[in-house]
Amino acid sequence: MPRPDRHFDWHRVLPDVADDGAVIDPRARLSLWPVAVGLMLLLVWARMAWLERRDGTAYRELATRPIERVEVLLAPRGRILTRDGTVLAQDEHRLALAVSYRWLEEPPNEGWLRLQARSRLGLAERRDAGRVAREIARLRDERAALHASLAALCGLSAQQWRAATWRVQSRVAAIHGEVNAARRRAYEINAAASVSPNTKPRSAQPASLAQHIRRLLFPPDDRRPPAEIAVAEELEHHVVFEGLTLEAAAAIESRSAAYPGARVVQLPHRRYPQGSLAANLIGHLGVASAGSSTAEINSASAPRGGVMGIERQLESRLRGRAGADVEVVDRSGHRLASFRRAEPVRGRDVMLSINASLQASCEQLIERALARRTTTAGLKATRGGGAIVVLEARSGAILAAASVPTFSPEGFTHGVRASIEQVLADPGRPLVDRTCRMALPPGGIFKVMSTLALLDSGKVQSHTVLACQGYWRQPNELRCAVYRRHGRGHGEVDLTQALACGCNVYFFEHAARVGAGPLVDWTERFGFGQPSGVDLPDESAGHVPDAGEATPVDSDRSRTTAQLLAIGQGALTATPLQVARAMAAIANGGQLVTPYVVSTLGVAEAPLGDREAGEPIRVDFDSEFPELIARAPRAIEGLDQLHLQTLREALQYAVDDPDGAANAVLAGSTTSIAGLSGTAQAGSGLGDHAWFAGYAPAEAPRIVVVVALEHAGEGTVAAAPVARLVFERLVELGFLKADAT
Repeated sequence: MPRPDRHFDWHRVLPDVADDGAVIDPRARLSLWPVAVGLMLLLVWARMAWLERRDGTAYRELATRPIERVEVLLAPRGRILTRDGTVLAQDEHRLALAVSYRWLEEPPNEGWLRLQARSRLGLAERRDAGRVAREIARLRDERAALHASLAALCGLSAQQWRAATWRVQSRVAAIHGEVNAARRRAYEINAAASVSPNTKPRSAQPASLAQHIRRLLFPPDDRRPPAEIAVAEELEHHVVFEGLTLEAAAAIESRSAAYPGARVVQLPHRRYPQGSLAANLIGHLGVASAGSSTAEINSASAPRGGVMGIERQLESRLRGRAGADVEVVDRSGHRLASFRRAEPVRGRDVMLSINASLQASCEQLIERALARRTTTAGLKATRGGGAIVVLEARSGAILAAASVPTFSPEGFTHGVRASIEQVLADPGRPLVDRTCRMALPPGGIFKVMSTLALLDSGKVQSHTVLACQGYWRQPNELRCAVYRRHGRGHGEVDLTQALACGCNVYFFEHAARVGAGPLVDWTERFGFGQPSGVDLPDESAGHVPDAGEATPVDSDRSRTTAQLLAIGQGALTATPLQVARAMAAIANGGQLVTPYVVSTLGVAEAPLGDREAGEPIRVDFDSEFPELIARAPRAIEGLDQLHLQTLREALQYAVDDPDGAANAVLAGSTTSIAGLSGTAQAGSGLGDHAWFAGYAPAEAPRIVVVVALEHAGEGTVAAAPVARLVFERLVELGFLKADAT
């Protein structure tokens, strides 16, 4: 077939046709495409250049920077010991099982499962969806087998294991929710702040093409709500079980491949070897605090701090300094290095002034006295407690601070739910330290303050006599206890005899003449109505009635207020520690001491003479703990030594004289005792509060003992026998010497 001529003219075949103006030559438009593509590439390059200029250096540095994973190493807390070396609280290391959160999470995180499954496959296998699905199923089976194996090593049932892992998961989920909720709130606040209340939303505003292009190329950072992020706790190991045996720990560490995601860690475990001994004094630990989130509560590995007692008061001294182990990994998760950044530093020990044997004896005596309460009080059984304070008269050192009922500090520290619920439900309120927080009317023992006030007024002398008929004016009010029991009075008594035999009428009569002002004045001079300054938290100040409420002096209201105050009734309340402090001032010659339980103050061993009042004592303790600074005893202003001697003779007379109220109980004790029992009415059909306050030896006082029993009946019957046994125990332990006779 012949080929057509390459220069063939088709116009010879086709007729001439005029050009159609509607037909557009596409070559002109096609020539614009290189320009459009060039502009688009230019814009992309501009965007890249802008990102490079703004974030390039930071992104490159971030890409090459290794990741540090820090594991906090909790430091053991310091010990709490008594003056005789008995350990009341100490930390010991316990082996614990920690599991990676993704390995214990139920149901497992789907993204994590897929990532783990793909990491086990080759490049070609990862493109096979069926192969990846089978690997995910195998991984689920491995997780179930791991949980069963770890539960068996811990000695837990399947239900117990699930409960333990669920506690961890619920805590981490709460943290995850709190963090992401905070991010959303921050976004909403920023979004609201960027829109004026008088303008329309941005989406409703017309925008030019240039604005659209600018927004496309340089979008604002907050254009979309923040996506949820994983918190650090989701990438860490968490303690699931404490108390792992050595055999179980060895099995996990020797076969780490068989227990993926599991590791053995050491945790400090707070123990209280003496059980509930001095529990209110020691206190306990807890997680909840002002700076703790709700998710941290009940976390086994969370750092715990003191919640009450010495554990709280000396938290800064007892708490150690945490250490840190660091693991360095690259962006692919491969470990590059590991090292210990800081060693944990153990907390400092605290030595208390109490004696463990004496403390235990006092707690047992209170429990026995409260067990006899229904018989002693003669009324329906009433819930309550009691306290005993044993105080060195010259130094203020507390030898025993017993509060009953008590509780187990270990149950609270380690979150034993049954123990906690039992204590919280106890109507006896075991968590209340009755030595320094129980403020009760002091009753008859408060007459020691009334005696000083009457003598100082000048209207009453030690030999001033009053004929007591058993009641002041009316037989049915303002009576003596002897009148209520036997229907008679004390007869003619002077001030010393009135105090010793418990004659209320004597104090009713003279308090009405003197008024409430002097009584309140002397009450405050001896530290009532204000904290004693003891190194324990939450001390109660008690209450002293305002003398201004009782003016004018000759009014009936004034007389009634003064009369009730004179016998320790009415609105007056005091703690056993305040009473012990006042009695110590009477015993040591008029020096008001500051009670303390932390013997590292060294007050008991430091010389007390040749020092101005208020001068701080700094002996054998660290200057970084200013809360441990004690102050020297200060002389009580205006106290006449002759009046004080009269009072001390009366207190000894109350024990030694056959007519003394405490003679029948305390006479013949192994050491000479001076003191006074008291009974305070509680009202509302409740049993009276029983008190005793005294010291020994009577001639050269060294030790003060105060007993307070709620709703136990008369002080002479309920409290005084307990005090005698405490004094005898002090002799047995060598704190007091037995009388030569």
